[in-house]
Amino acid sequence: MSHSETPPTQGNQPVTPPPPPVPPGGWPPPNVTSPAVGQNTPPAWHYTPTGRVRARLGRLPGWTRAVALVVAALLGLGLVSYLRYGWKPSSSQPDASYYTGTEAENWPEAADIVLPVALAQEHFTAGEIRAILDDLEDLIVLGRVDWATGKSDPAAYVRAHSPGMRQYLGDTLDGAERLALVSALADGHELLEEVRYTYAEPPTVDEVKDDEGVTVLEITVKARFAYYFDRRGQRYYNPLVVLDTTTVWQLPVAGEVDPSATGLWLTDYEWALANGDCEEALAGHIAPAHVGSKEAVLDDEGGLTACK
Repeated sequence: MSHSETPPTQGNQPVTPPPPPVPPGGWPPPNVTSPAVGQNTPPAWHYTPTGRVRARLGRLPGWTRAVALVVAALLGLGLVSYLRYGWKPSSSQPDASYYTGTEAENWPEAADIVLPVALAQEHFTAGEIRAILDDLEDLIVLGRVDWATGKSDPAAYVRAHSPGMRQYLGDTLDGAERLALVSALADGHELLEEVRYTYAEPPTVDEVKDDEGVTVLEITVKARFAYYFDRRGQRYYNPLVVLDTTTVWQLPVAGEVDPSATGLWLTDYEWALANGDCEEALAGHIAPAHVGSKEAVLDDEGGLTACK
């Protein structure tokens, strides 16, 4: 969709109601694209030479065999833990993490996400922009971290946006597009560690004019979020899922729009899931791809529409 719609104006200009299907409040309509869901699953087989170990133990003295059996049992427990959860360093190590050895090994926790230093614009002071970015950091955590761990309130996420956009957001959060906005885990899945993030590109904060001449503060965030799942006894999948997101928010200058259009607008977003289950993604949920997971089918505009 284009972003040609603008907030109703005040003053001597008439107030023009937005045409459908623009969300209530009328400005501006989101433009949604959903790239493919990727897959990256390990081979579905493992080999453990237990027979050879037992044969060698039979030739050892009794006390030595007892010690060896205890050691073998401990090694067996370690192997079971590895097959179920993946390797994790000893907790005595300061950097112990399930993410060790993955692309997210050095990413910070998303609960501590930081947006760029605020610089004054023509219609926004540095202090005003910093306050906006602080609110936006809280909103990102609410959608990408708290939602995934069951701590978030859907109504709080919706209330953080302009009154004119809340109806649209409420409808979207109940549908297949929710991954573009929030990170909802599929039923039966849990995370073993805090969500992590990195920036695909540095965030930008600019004051711009839209097509209708409305002055807006535009904030673009291109971020990647890493989720490490509990295998739940399903050893044959990669527990790390990475969600790529591009999100554009706009805040119009209050004096240039109708009161119902003041506040934060989510104007454009894209998302893609690496190592994610396609059918769960179509339902708006994150789950790891497993053996037999289907690939995404895209429409002509790159939208995620089906699985094969």
